[in-house]
Amino acid sequence: MGPAMDWLSNPNAEAGGLGEKAVRQILEDARRIADRMEPGPHQQAILKSIQEIQEMLDELADLRSKGQGNSPRAKQLAEAIQARIKNLEQQVSQAVSMAARSGITRPAYTLAGKMEQAQRWLNNPAYDDKGLGQRAIAGIVAQGRKVARSLKEPERGDMLRLCDEVETLSQNLAQQCQRGLGDSPQAQAVAKRLAEKLSLLQTKIESAITTQVADSFMDPYTPIKELEIAAKAPLGTPNREPNYTAKSRNFIEHNTKLADIAQRLGEAGGCNDKRVVEEMNATANQLRELAPQVVSAGRILLNNPDNEVAREHFELLKDEWTKGMQKLTGLVDQATDTVKFIEATEAGMKRDAAMVAQAIHEKNPQNIVMGAGNMARRADRVIQVAGQEADNSDDPKFVNDVRAATEKVKNSVSPMIAGAKEVTVNPGDLDAQHRWHSAQQGVMDSVGDVKDAILMHQAPPPPPPPMEDIVPDMSHMSLESAPPRPPLPSGQMPPPRPPPPEDEDVYMAKPSSEQPIAIAAYELHVEAQKWSSKGNDLIRAAKKMALLMAEMSKHVRGEGGSKKDLIDCAKAIAKASQEVTKHARDIAQKCTDRRIKLNLLQVCERIPTIATQLKILSTVKATMLGAQGSEEDQEATEMLVGNAQNLMQAVKETVRAAEAASIKIRTDVAGVRIRWVRQNP
Repeated sequence: MGPAMDWLSNPNAEAGGLGEKAVRQILEDARRIADRMEPGPHQQAILKSIQEIQEMLDELADLRSKGQGNSPRAKQLAEAIQARIKNLEQQVSQAVSMAARSGITRPAYTLAGKMEQAQRWLNNPAYDDKGLGQRAIAGIVAQGRKVARSLKEPERGDMLRLCDEVETLSQNLAQQCQRGLGDSPQAQAVAKRLAEKLSLLQTKIESAITTQVADSFMDPYTPIKELEIAAKAPLGTPNREPNYTAKSRNFIEHNTKLADIAQRLGEAGGCNDKRVVEEMNATANQLRELAPQVVSAGRILLNNPDNEVAREHFELLKDEWTKGMQKLTGLVDQATDTVKFIEATEAGMKRDAAMVAQAIHEKNPQNIVMGAGNMARRADRVIQVAGQEADNSDDPKFVNDVRAATEKVKNSVSPMIAGAKEVTVNPGDLDAQHRWHSAQQGVMDSVGDVKDAILMHQAPPPPPPPMEDIVPDMSHMSLESAPPRPPLPSGQMPPPRPPPPEDEDVYMAKPSSEQPIAIAAYELHVEAQKWSSKGNDLIRAAKKMALLMAEMSKHVRGEGGSKKDLIDCAKAIAKASQEVTKHARDIAQKCTDRRIKLNLLQVCERIPTIATQLKILSTVKATMLGAQGSEEDQEATEMLVGNAQNLMQAVKETVRAAEAASIKIRTDVAGVRIRWVRQNP
C-alpha cells in the first residue's frame, strides 16, 4: 500500500514504474478476493470500485507518460484514486470479516474442487454442510452453461439439457434433506443418479474446453502481426485509417477470446495446480489491460509515422504483449492434458482436411489455403506441446522417443504445404490431389505417432499374479501327511483373535451425519479402498490412518477411552502420517515427470504440519473430557474437527498424486516396484 500511495502523491512520478505497478497489484488482489466471494451486492460493490479505479488509473498513467502529471486533471485523478483505494480496502476487509463470521465455506474455484465438495455431500446427504455441496453443484452447472454458449449444435443442446437435469436433481435432493429425509432410500437413489450425471457433465465440460484451447491457441500471434503492419503503413496507403480500425478491433477480440478461454480453463479444466491456475488468471488479466494500450500506441504511430519515440513506444508494448501471450500459452499448455490436447488437435485436423476436400471439389483456392494453413499451425502446436513434455521429463528414453516423433511431424509439414500449393493452382489436377491427400495423411499419421510416443511411457496395468499364488500346488499332499490337530485352548479366557492377513481390508461402516471426524475418516477409507494394500506401502499407511481417525472420533465423542487413549491415538495418527509422507516422497523422487513430482511433494509436505497440529489440539481436547458442553470444550472440538478434516483431505490428495506419479516411474532403472491394483472399479 505504501509504494502505491507514494506514487499517487508524487505528480512527477513516472508512469509504468514500481508505484503504478503497486496500485495495479492492489486492484488485482481485490479482484481475486471478489472472485471468491458469494455473488451478491458486496461482491458487485467491490468489482465496481475496482473498475472505477482502473479507468482513472489508466487516464492518470497516460497523462503522466505525456509529462502532464502536474496538470489539474492529473492531480484530481490522483486524489480521487487515493480516496477510492482506501474505500476499497474497507470494502474488502468487511467482506472478509463477514465471510469469517458466517462460517459458510465458499465453493472451490476449480471444477475439480467443486466436484470434490459436491461428492462429499452426495456421499452423505443427511450431513449439514451448510449448503456447500449444493452451491458447488450450482457452480458446476453455471460453468457448464457458460461453456455451452461457445459450442455449436448438437453439442450445445446436449450440454444444456444435462445442466438442467443436474440442477433439477440437486434441487430435489436439497428439498429432501430440508425435510430431514437425507438418509431415506429415495434421497440415496437421487444422490447416486446425481453423482453419475455430475461426472458426465464434468467430462463434457473438460472435453469442450480442451477443444477450445486446441482451436483458439492454434495461432495466437497473427492478429498482433497484422496490427503492426497496419500501424506502420506508409502515408498515402489506401484505407490506412479504416484498415487500422478493423485490425485493432480484430486484435482486441482475439485477445479477449484467448484470455476468456484461459480463465475458463483455470475454472473448469482438469488442472489442480493452484499456482498454475492463479498465474494463468493473473496473466490473462494483464493481457486484457495491455491490449488497449497496444492499440492506442499503434494509433499514435499511425498518426505520427516519422516519430521515433512513438515507434519505440509501440514496439515496447507490442513486445510486452507478445511475451505475455507466450507466458499465457505456456501456462495453458501446463494446465491441459497433453494426450487430450493432441486428440482434440487430431479432430481439428480432420475438420480442416474435410474443408480442403470440399474446397477442391468447389475449386475454392481461398479455403484450400485456409484449411492447409490451419493444419500446419496445428502440427506446429503439437510439436511445441510435445517438446514441453520432453523438457519436463527426466526419462531419457521418453525424451528420445518424443523428440523422434516430433521430428517426423516437422518433416511432414513441408510436403503438405507443397501439395496444398499444387491443388490451389490447379484444383482439378488428379495427380496433385493425390499428392495432397498423401501429404496431409502423412501429417496426421505423424501427429498420431507423437500421441503414441507419450502414451507408451505410461505405466501398463499390473500383470495378474502367478497362478501358484492363487492356487497352490497340493499334489505332494495326502491325508496321511496331514499335520496333527492343534490342542484345544486351556484356561478361562479364549485366546486372542489372530491379526488379519496383511492385505485383508477392514470394513468401515458409513458413519452418521453427526460425526464429522468419522465422516472424514470414512472418505479417506473409501479413497484408499480403491487400491489393494499388497505391494503398496502408501495405501497400507493411508488405510491405517483412516482406521485410527475413526477411533479418535469415538474418543472425542466420549464413547469410551481415557484422556491418555485420546492422546495416544493422536500420536499414532502422527506416526502413520510420517509413513504416508515418507512413501510419497520416495515415489516423488523416482518420478520422471518434473511437474507431477513437484505437485506430489507440495501435497505431501502439508501432512506433517497438520499432524503436529492434531497432536496439540488432541491434548487440549483431552484436558476437557470431563467438562463436555462448555464453551471452551466446543471451541476445542471445532478446531479438532477442522484439523482432522484437513488431514484426511491432505492424505486423499497425496494418494491421488502418488498414483499419478507412479505412472511416470521407470521401474527398470529406479529399482522400485509399486503395485497399484484397483479393487473397486
